[in-house]
Amino acid sequence: MLWIALLACAEPPPPVARNPRTAGDPPVHPDSRPHADPQPADSPVDQGVRRWDCSGIDPADPAPLGGKVALTFDDGPHAVHTAAIIDVLRGHDAPATFFALGERLSDPSTWPLVDEIVADPLLSLANHSWDHANLTSLSSGGVAAEIDDTNEIIATFGTQAEFFRFPYGASDCDDVDSIAERGMRVAGWHIDTADWCYAAVGTPGSCRTADYWRIPSAYEDDMLGFTLEQVHRFDGGVILLHDIHSYTTSILDTLILMLQADGFDLVSLTDLDAFPLLNAGTPADLPYLGEACDAQDDQCWQIEYLSWCEQGVCVLPCEGLCSDRPGAATTFCATVGGTEGLCVARAEDRNDDCATLPETSTETRARWVGTSGAAHETVDVCIPDTWTD
Repeated sequence: MLWIALLACAEPPPPVARNPRTAGDPPVHPDSRPHADPQPADSPVDQGVRRWDCSGIDPADPAPLGGKVALTFDDGPHAVHTAAIIDVLRGHDAPATFFALGERLSDPSTWPLVDEIVADPLLSLANHSWDHANLTSLSSGGVAAEIDDTNEIIATFGTQAEFFRFPYGASDCDDVDSIAERGMRVAGWHIDTADWCYAAVGTPGSCRTADYWRIPSAYEDDMLGFTLEQVHRFDGGVILLHDIHSYTTSILDTLILMLQADGFDLVSLTDLDAFPLLNAGTPADLPYLGEACDAQDDQCWQIEYLSWCEQGVCVLPCEGLCSDRPGAATTFCATVGGTEGLCVARAEDRNDDCATLPETSTETRARWVGTSGAAHETVDVCIPDTWTD
């Protein structure tokens, strides 16, 4: 598996005094990448009882989603691109939610546009932190400031944020609980369009698997096809886009037309028929990498799209490292058959040293390094009883 570095986009306009940032917090400028696998497999996490509701990425409502699609846009507002996107949305009577950064909301050039969003019943404003910091790297006070400063400036526009989206999708259980304590719901996504990659990495319109490992080779030059394939598999869902890229702006009209032609209905995040669990703040318990699954009713892909249920365990091809889900057992890229790596769970407290995973055994396996450059290591992992080297 190929792992990529964070991609820095152009710095936003400097903040002004409409809602001053808490003094002493270093600025972290927005990044065009939607999520950065924030907790690689070898990072320390608290051991204990498993939780499934701590991820900033996971969709709350499982498929099928009744053909209903919600458009969401992160990292704005942008005085030019957000305005153009709003025009396209209105042309199709299409609802959308804008997950805004407080730092950008503090720029006076965006204020008329934000007032327009708030006044339009099709559109809504939500919280995406102040300056796109990875909240898992901050103190509890730093996390509170990222959330509360942005809520305060949103309030100056006469509205309140119902939803929060973690920058990079990076969260932990404490952070998620902090959002709930403030009466907001965490909004992940079903469909990762990777528009940031198609827009800002290499040639516009192209995103190589080497640039972003979640892109299948068949879709390296086809963001619309990649997006529609996911929408059809989920039968709807929350779509992640960014309103800071001209490329996203340029293809939005075509995307909406394609969705409508395929019979999908565009709805708001607050649509209770489409997203009841999201709106209740009670996400579904879907299995993650290394967790127990049912091959006859495979749900693994709903959390990690390229994952599948193999012999009762969710797995994913890997080289070197795997992504962890906060609240779940940590993962490991285990060598399988001497020729490949698959993400599985480490044997630890959260899975009772594999006892909670039927038909698995605890076995010491070496890391599959492949071309990743990751360090060689052997650890105890939970593998299906049918696997042999």
